[in-house]
Amino acid sequence: QMIVERFSDEMPGSFIENKTHSIAFHYRRSEPDMVSVKLPELKESLRSIIGNQPIEIQEGHRVLEIKDQRMNKGQAALSFSSEENYDFIFLAGDDTTDEDMFKTHADQYTVKIGYGDTTAKYRLKKPKDLYALLQTFINYTK
Repeated sequence: QMIVERFSDEMPGSFIENKTHSIAFHYRRSEPDMVSVKLPELKESLRSIIGNQPIEIQEGHRVLEIKDQRMNKGQAALSFSSEENYDFIFLAGDDTTDEDMFKTHADQYTVKIGYGDTTAKYRLKKPKDLYALLQTFINYTK
């Protein structure tokens, strides 16, 4: 984490989010010129210390996530969904980090929000489309 903190200090507008099984380095508010210089340096520094440990560097939409390969959104979703026999499972996401979840639940209702390659069965163009769909679910269950 010290390396990520150093780069966060060098990239105004960036910040670190500590998650249960990962560290997310967000740089959406940083200047693009600074990102184009510093981000490759950060990735190279991380790769040099990771070696053959089960740690993955995953790029999302203006975020770099450093995580334990043994735990991802797909594994977490499997854990939750295996606790009971659900009639309906709906998974939605807008980032490359959501692809693990789509893959582990390929037989369920998976939705990619936005553009880009995906293994999700369905796609919505914008987050507001997801809000409308969820509102439809709520109205249907009333």
